[in-house]
Amino acid sequence: MKTRSSIKVIFSLIIITVLFTVGTLFVYFTQRENDINDSHNINALRAYTSPIMNLVNDDFPSLDDVTLSARLDELETNALIADLSNNIIFNNSSFTTTDVAHELYQDQDYSLNNPDMIKVAFLVENESSIVGLVIFEISKAELIDNNYTLFFVIIIIEVFLLITLVAFMVINYRTIIINPIKKLNKALLDISNGVYNKLSSSKGVSIKSFSNYNIMLDKMENTLSNQADYEKSRKQLIANISHEIRTPLSYVKMSAEILSNDECINKGNKKHISTILNKITSIDGIIEDLFRYSKQDLDKLLVELKEIYAHDMFGRIFSEIKPKDKHKNISINISNDIPNVLINADENRLVQVVSNMVDNAEKHIEKEGFINIKTEIDENYLVLTIEDSGEGIEPKDLPYIFEAFYQGEQDVNTKKKGAGLGLAICEYIIKKHSGEIFVYSEKNKGTKFVIKLQEIL
Repeated sequence: MKTRSSIKVIFSLIIITVLFTVGTLFVYFTQRENDINDSHNINALRAYTSPIMNLVNDDFPSLDDVTLSARLDELETNALIADLSNNIIFNNSSFTTTDVAHELYQDQDYSLNNPDMIKVAFLVENESSIVGLVIFEISKAELIDNNYTLFFVIIIIEVFLLITLVAFMVINYRTIIINPIKKLNKALLDISNGVYNKLSSSKGVSIKSFSNYNIMLDKMENTLSNQADYEKSRKQLIANISHEIRTPLSYVKMSAEILSNDECINKGNKKHISTILNKITSIDGIIEDLFRYSKQDLDKLLVELKEIYAHDMFGRIFSEIKPKDKHKNISINISNDIPNVLINADENRLVQVVSNMVDNAEKHIEKEGFINIKTEIDENYLVLTIEDSGEGIEPKDLPYIFEAFYQGEQDVNTKKKGAGLGLAICEYIIKKHSGEIFVYSEKNKGTKFVIKLQEIL
């Protein structure tokens, strides 16, 4: 089975092949350069033209043009032959001048105009004297007679091998590296969405590629399972404790109420009993919130929806709303213009929501102020708005006010008057109604809660 080690082997082979190819090209160009340099060597030129020079020396000046032309054609060479008086005896070259001596010294211009040709001159000797000269025009390709076929074959083989290895590398890199990374990336995205899928080996990929991920997933699932069990146990404990405390607390409250109505108790003691009743009521509210939250978190807080007309339902809910704190001057303004539309709702749960929000508004108004409540229709939604003139909410607290137990910074008048569960329970109930709840607030300028419930069309 292929693993990442095969990628390393292929990569090593590619490096080796590239080095061999570069080495072969270096040797080829070096050899060719040496051959070109050798082609300008006078001894090599003399040896190459010696058959023609022997023929010219033997017959000069009476040359057989036919025989000479044939020999020159065999060597694929041209020549100009002249005597010392500049009389041209034979010429099949590109030289057209009648001044042979001048032609001898124009090598630079000739080289520029004929870069693929070499011009070289030799003297014609007759026993003891020089009688003429020969100017040869020779192709460089004819002088470089090395066979480079072997070089070309080796280079072609190396290039073919290199292309094959690169193609094999790309295919295997995608299979062994890219595809597993994509698979791992998708698995990580699934984790963020709460889906925990283990990764298995696929064609060409070892299971070891995902072993660490699967080990991590096992530990994560185990941790989450333990955490879920712990949370469930904790919430169940809160529910049990809340339930158990409520019974004895109800007896204490009942006893305090009896004492407060006893004519034998003097006014001073009745004041203390009234304080006790207020604290018991506050504690009872906190316990009720804890009990509801624990049931909500255990998905036992029932929200039973049924079709009901909003006008009648909210009319009953609003009729029960009254200020609770007699020491504050708070006016509650309720709009009677309630739309008579049909919605799915649980009236008892919506009573909890409205009561909780009005209580919150009242708690955060220091001495005097107002609470405005109205309902209206907005694009097939029944919109309930509860607005107060209280102290408002700090901007940094706004994103967290629907989180359980979150209370933010409070002043001494409102601190520790609740468990921070009311709005969490309200949000839960509204979501069970398939509705939405929003909050708008500015410090020292009040708070507005907006609840949207879908109208049945």
